[in-house]
Amino acid sequence: MMMMKSISPIKYHFVFPAILWTLFLISSHTFSQDTLAYLGQPPPGNTAVLFPPDSLLSNSAWFWHGPPVFSPDLYEMHWNEYVIYSPSFVRVENFTMRVENGHWSSPQRPAFADTNYHEKNPFLSTDGNTIYFISEGRPGGYIFKAVRTGNSWSIAIPLSISLPAGRVWGGQFSVAADKSVFLDFDIANVNNSFDIFVAKWDNSQYAPPQTIGPPINTDYNDYMPFIDPDWDYMVFSSNRPGGYGGADLYVSFMQSDSSWTDPVNLGPQVNAAQFEGWPYVSPDKKYLFFVSHRPETGRYNPYWISISVIENLRPPLGINNQNHLSTKRFTLHQNYPNPFNPITTIQFNLPKNSQVTLKIFNIRGEKVATLLSAFLPAGSHSIEWDASNMASGVYLYRLQAGNPLQSHAQSYVETRKMMLIK
Repeated sequence: MMMMKSISPIKYHFVFPAILWTLFLISSHTFSQDTLAYLGQPPPGNTAVLFPPDSLLSNSAWFWHGPPVFSPDLYEMHWNEYVIYSPSFVRVENFTMRVENGHWSSPQRPAFADTNYHEKNPFLSTDGNTIYFISEGRPGGYIFKAVRTGNSWSIAIPLSISLPAGRVWGGQFSVAADKSVFLDFDIANVNNSFDIFVAKWDNSQYAPPQTIGPPINTDYNDYMPFIDPDWDYMVFSSNRPGGYGGADLYVSFMQSDSSWTDPVNLGPQVNAAQFEGWPYVSPDKKYLFFVSHRPETGRYNPYWISISVIENLRPPLGINNQNHLSTKRFTLHQNYPNPFNPITTIQFNLPKNSQVTLKIFNIRGEKVATLLSAFLPAGSHSIEWDASNMASGVYLYRLQAGNPLQSHAQSYVETRKMMLIK
């Protein structure tokens, strides 16, 4: 996903020299040994500030297309840039720099990079010895990994994650300590919005991605997940109502029963009237990084802020948030997992006691199952559908709810799509 504004005209034959000049400026900046971490930048407080030095700020030739990512010792940084080589040729590319002989090296393309493709979203494992990244069009996969070999990297190989056909990719993925991959995409003509999924690692292979479900995924765009290595919390971007701008950053915490708390907006210390996305928490868990397009630079650049902006929102110990989605109105949620095989869960909310019917239809509009026909109390409800005897394809599920004495026109009716893949 290219999150970008219009770019002012530039003299395109000077693009590459401009990049070389940027490399020279940063390579000539040497830091003392006690200020090497984070490029020697002064640490932020409780309000987000620009992260990079002036020589690494976006310009008319390129802009940041994700956050800076650091090795555990904080002496190596990876990031990706949207580079404009000409009006008809642009490329998203990965870059890296590291501390060598007491100073930061000049930026360079990493050994695993292939400039024939758009490559982005570098993400380091917790030990810093494996790097994951996206390569759009490289044969064999979409998410790749390379293993550290001394001061360089091995040849990249694809992750074997089975992905649904017709997917439209979002903007970011992240990898937990147990190798589970959290990623975002939309399934064309099914979800109609970006959702967050997880492909769990079972010590031998990846399971197919399963949607995180509510309360994180909604009818709006929920994407760009950063997962805490231990699944303690997730930070992500969303354009759900109630935010400060085009898309805001939210945090949700994992509870003792493995459910997620209601996402909380990170507030005006982080979110502004513009787009905020690509969250990343540093390996020492001291800082939150993200990318925003703000008037002070007029381009996409990374910002950082103290991790206290997250920790201050953590629920008190022993209190589980059970109000996953408001029950003040009728709501039919997207089924999860979706796609599924062969069992999926459908969740809905009732603001009052209601007569409820829940039916399944095939794509031709023919009813194939009635899951529910009952009078239910107000609250959140869920039901499973076992489609073992059904063929692969798109199905519709329709909820009708309301007072049994009301006419059909006064009741709540909503229909959603889901996909069975065998």
